[in-house]
Amino acid sequence: MPNSRNTMWPILIVLFSWTIVINAQKNPAEKCGTVPFNEKLNDKYPGFYNVESFEKWMSGEVEKLKSQSEEKSMATYTIPVIFHVIHNGEAEGATRNVGYQYIQAQLAQINLDFANLSGSTQGAAADIDMDFCFATVDESGTTLSQPGVNRINRNTAGFTAPPWTDTYLDNTVLPATQWDPDQYCNIWVVDISGGILGYAQFPEAPTLPGVGTGNGPANTDGVVILYTNIGGISNPFPGSSPYDLGRTLTHELGHWLGLRHIWGDDNCGNDYCADTPAQETSSSGCPNTTTCDGNQDMVQNYMDYSDDYCMNTFTNDQKSRMHVVMGATGNPSPRRAILNTSTVCSGGSSPPTCQTYQSSDVGQTSSTVITSDVIIPAGLGTLSDVNVLGIDITHDWINDVVIKLTSPTGTTQTLLSQVCDDENNLLLSLDDAGTAYASIPCPPTNSMTYKPLNPLSIFNGEDPTGTWTLTIEDVETAYDDPTLNAWSLEVCVPASG
Repeated sequence: MPNSRNTMWPILIVLFSWTIVINAQKNPAEKCGTVPFNEKLNDKYPGFYNVESFEKWMSGEVEKLKSQSEEKSMATYTIPVIFHVIHNGEAEGATRNVGYQYIQAQLAQINLDFANLSGSTQGAAADIDMDFCFATVDESGTTLSQPGVNRINRNTAGFTAPPWTDTYLDNTVLPATQWDPDQYCNIWVVDISGGILGYAQFPEAPTLPGVGTGNGPANTDGVVILYTNIGGISNPFPGSSPYDLGRTLTHELGHWLGLRHIWGDDNCGNDYCADTPAQETSSSGCPNTTTCDGNQDMVQNYMDYSDDYCMNTFTNDQKSRMHVVMGATGNPSPRRAILNTSTVCSGGSSPPTCQTYQSSDVGQTSSTVITSDVIIPAGLGTLSDVNVLGIDITHDWINDVVIKLTSPTGTTQTLLSQVCDDENNLLLSLDDAGTAYASIPCPPTNSMTYKPLNPLSIFNGEDPTGTWTLTIEDVETAYDDPTLNAWSLEVCVPASG
């Protein structure tokens, strides 16, 4: 007779293995260090991270925001960022000394994500109406050689060799390298130990009777990101999949602006947003799950732990919380609303110098592709902003048209794609500071300025010298031929002196 104990062992091993796999899927490794970081800050500064007090303040402000006029509640905020890239002496590239191409891709990605331009199909998805821009000057007003980047060799700075624990970062690195948090959103790009991808300092409620907060530290305020997670869909960081598309920074900026994890850091917990379904715990991969309230888990939300390719959604209630933090109700969080008045993206106290160049090779008609050039002279400086003005196209079915812009370095961005339906003609301008892309009217001929489909900020930091090409594609060539009548390029560089 066979030994029953021997025959049972393979079955038990298989069952045990499946239990490990299932538990790993339900409880993925901790990737975000925001909660423990802020709990440690609360030990140093009692009351700083008091969830009950903060949410009491937040709920009252959100109700106030909802009662405001639509015009007042639709404000757009601009947040200047500085990436402190702290390295070990490596050459720039796919190293701790992260190459500028990945940082440019990262800025473009957070602007896409916050503008609801990353492919969400959720009914509650929202354009957050926030723009992030590269700082072009340091604290002394000196123009940065790479807009938005402060490179620090840890050997020169006297820091120990990386990787670093969060304790060493918080006590040593962050206070020694932070720039004025009333002028910059500080983002530290470093080598973190312990498997953490990033963390952020949570905003504070203002000091009010009964709230008792507002006493948090300023010298650690910002966001910390593992260097291998910097990048975006346009330029992923090599070898870092599935966290190579820039969503770690989108997630941590959500925390920095007042958002909680979508599962509320508890079993079917509360993230204080009614339009995000309750969720049992954090997700990994991109699962199709319903865990708590009968509604499908919103694993696409940036405040989950899903893989980068899965994420594409902030919601309207999350937008309300972020707008409260930024001062939409007149009662903002410290070191948040004031950033909207910072001038460090435009060269400090002086506004940028902008010049407009018109294309001379217009009037072209084609059934396939039109290309038109603007030539920018040498010696202007480094781009801090670029806008496409007065795009004038005659066309019988504007839904056929796709518009792209290519810089002299070869960077190409799709700015408009098949808007409207059978309406005729197009006359508008495209600027990252314009009205939301989704608000483009049909027909699009009101000469107003709108955000492009993808942000023009991807060109920031480039030398504008040379030939810029606007490409008009007619994707339905069997029907009609577009004519490009006019367009201009506005080029802005930091003011000199």
